[in-house]
Amino acid sequence: MFSALTGLRHSDIKQLKWRDVVKDKEHYQLHFTQQKTKGVEYMPISDQAYLLCGEHGDADRLVFERLQDPSWINRPVKRWIEASGITKHITFHCFRHTYATLLPCS
Repeated sequence: MFSALTGLRHSDIKQLKWRDVVKDKEHYQLHFTQQKTKGVEYMPISDQAYLLCGEHGDADRLVFERLQDPSWINRPVKRWIEASGITKHITFHCFRHTYATLLPCS
C-alpha cells in the first residue's frame, strides 16, 4: 500500500531508513537516493502514507524492517485482486501506477 500512496519502487521502500523520513512543519517528506537511478529525491508524502510506516524508530533503522522479496509480495497482492473480483493480471509494480492515477490534477 505504501507504494500505491508514494509511487516508490520496492527497492527504494526496502532501503528506506527513518533518517529519510523528515517532518517539514506539519507534513512529512522522504529524502532519499533512488536505488535504480541514484538520483536524490525530496518527496512529500501523505499522512496516510506516513501512518503506514508505523512507530518512528532510530535514524539508521529500516522503516519497513520485515519487507519481503518482491516475488513473495505478489502472493498476497494476487489474493487481494482475486478477492475483489478483478481479472486483470496485477503485480506489486502496478501499485506505482496507482499512485500516478490517484494524484490530484493541479
